[in-house]
Amino acid sequence: AFLGLLFNMLAPGTAVALVVAALIGRMHSAVQRISDLSSTDSLTGLLNLRAFEEVLQQEHRKAERFNRPYTLAVIDVDNLSQVNEMLGHEAGSQVLGTVASAITRSIRSWDVAARLGGDEFIVLLVEADAETGAAIAQRIRNNVYAGTVSVANRLIRANVNVGIAK
Repeated sequence: AFLGLLFNMLAPGTAVALVVAALIGRMHSAVQRISDLSSTDSLTGLLNLRAFEEVLQQEHRKAERFNRPYTLAVIDVDNLSQVNEMLGHEAGSQVLGTVASAITRSIRSWDVAARLGGDEFIVLLVEADAETGAAIAQRIRNNVYAGTVSVANRLIRANVNVGIAK
């Protein structure tokens, strides 16, 4: 009888605690999702410019403090406006997604890539001197050129220009 009475007294509080814990978990997930959406480009999944600038500022301070190099690579997609005009903006979006994937495959796991906007991307090559930056820039060019996008029974091959600054 005592256990039954104890159970009846504790059950409502336990149920409320479980519901509150589940709601807190969902809130944390929602906050993380909002944070991810506010820092990434919806088309490419790369960081957006605002989030990239925050990372760049942090890395610049570290580089100055520890006297370590870093290199920036700016990537511009060739002839994207022509693709948009001839085949539509959906084709242009597919090209941008393919370029973003090629950039991600080309960089090291600790490097950071972002979409500047339009047809431009930027990559922070952490602790990379000019020689390493040039090698990664060439790898980006090669990987972009190796990929194709199929639109309306047509294969589109992207090409990019990559500039680096140490």
